Parts: sequence; structure tokens; C-alpha cells
Amino acid sequence: MQFSALAREVHLTPLLSAWSALVEYAKGRPELFKSSVDYLSKGLGFVFAELRAKHKFSPETMKAFLKLEHLVEKNDVSNK
Repeated sequence: MQFSALAREVHLTPLLSAWSALVEYAKGRPELFKSSVDYLSKGLGFVFAELRAKHKFSPETMKAFLKLEHLVEKNDVSNK
């Protein structure tokens, strides 16, 4: 599934469930969060393993997904 198609299929619940992880990541690396698209793509990456497998996130962001996954709230739309 393409990133844009996945983004259209989801609601705000996944992004809200990743909010704590996003805030923590952005505090440590604010230069990686220059626009709202950065928050959206990384937020969806925290929640959807399928997206992490297909989208070319940087190695640093992939490490952040693992390091901060305990901050992501589980919900019924997540495929973790």
C-alpha cells in the first residue's frame, strides 16, 4: 500500500496514540520535524509496522520507533 493511500485510510486515532512518542522524539531531534508532514509520516510510522517496512525512513528514525514504542498507545487500528 502506498503511503498516501494509507494516510487517506486512517483517522486521527493512530496519530493521537503516537503523540507521546512523537513529542519525545521531536524534543531530542527538533531538526527532523520541520513541517507537519514530518509529524504525520513519523506518527504513522510509530503506529503502522507495514508503513515502516515500505517507507524509506532514516536509520535514526527506525531506531527511534523501537526505542520509543513503549510510549505508543495500543489501539484497534494499529497493526503492531
